[in-house]
Formats: sequence, C-alpha cells, structure tokens
Amino acid sequence: MTVLEEFFKSRPELNVQANQNFLLDLAGKPVTIEGLTRAAAQLRDSLALAPAYEDAWDEHRYAHPSDNNSAGRALFIEKLRKKEVQQAESREYEALIKQVGEKWRGEPLERLREIAEKRRIHGLTASQFKQERAEKAATAPKAPKEYDGYLPLPDYLVLPGQAQATRIDGPFLQALVKADYSMYRRLFTKYGGAQLTDRSRTE
Repeated sequence: MTVLEEFFKSRPELNVQANQNFLLDLAGKPVTIEGLTRAAAQLRDSLALAPAYEDAWDEHRYAHPSDNNSAGRALFIEKLRKKEVQQAESREYEALIKQVGEKWRGEPLERLREIAEKRRIHGLTASQFKQERAEKAATAPKAPKEYDGYLPLPDYLVLPGQAQATRIDGPFLQALVKADYSMYRRLFTKYGGAQLTDRSRTE
C-alpha cells in the first residue's frame, strides 16, 4: 500500500483521482501522511469529494441552504466521517469480541486488538513468523535522513517579504544561490549545507 493509498483509506471522502496530483504537489517529498494531511487542510475548499460524499452533501445543502458554503461543507463532512468511524469501530469491536470471548467485553477497542493480535501471532509457525517479519521489513518506509545539529528543512517556507509559502525544492534552491545569495546563506546557517545540497538534487 502506497502512502497515498493509506491516506485515502483514512480520508475516503477525498479519494478522487482529480485530487491526487494536487495533494502530492503540496505534500512535498518524501510523501508522508502528515504532509498529505497538511496539504488537504490547505486545499480544503478546492478538493473534490468522492461521489458518495458529494451526494450526501448535495442532499444536506438542499435541505439546509444556510449551510451551503465552504465552512458548512467542511463541518458536514467532518460530522459524517466521525459517524462512519464510530460505526466502523462498533462493528470491529463486536467482531473482536467473537474472536477473544465475551469475558473481554468492556475492555477498550485497542486492548481487544492487542489480545487478538497476540493470539494470531501465537498461532503462527516459526517459518510463518519469520516470513511475516521479513515482508514487513521489506515494505516499511525508510526513515527521513537526519542532519546532525540542524533543523529539518520544511517542504514549504514563508520567506521574508513574501505573504505566501514558497516550495523549497531543487530548482528553487539552485536559482536562489544566484538570485539572493544572502538568503541562501541564512538557510545554509539554519539547515546545514548537506541538507540544502540533498534538497537541491530534487525536482
């Protein structure tokens, strides 16, 4: 599962092909759930809704004309998703109770997940357990590179004298060296030469 697919799994209302490039462009690299979440928040009013959510919103706004604005849409979708999550967790809870037994009813959902997972792992053979660990290790996302002593360089920065955020990518940094060397030196001092060099190699 890609990071984008994982994001859409938690935000199904935004799972529209037309949204993908907008989200990826604003999320920065490497693509993370946090970056996509920030991008979704910034693009809130311009992102399309998945058909089922669009239909639900249309029905609601026709019945409640005073809600027919961007804030009303955001609040409606938030409430709808909260209700869906609660229903999904309720179904999962009952399914887990069937697995672990009625004596565990009343325990938090997370506790039931832990019990069910321990039982599942306990039922694996040694070879199955090793294979599962190897598969997880192969698909685990790589941790971002760390630069000792320097702050992480954000994907976007609001630079002095500007009102909007600027994407700090390779082409921008390469141009900045020639256009405003003093600004480049300020970034160099704050984020380190190695980090700026690595970012300069991105597109």
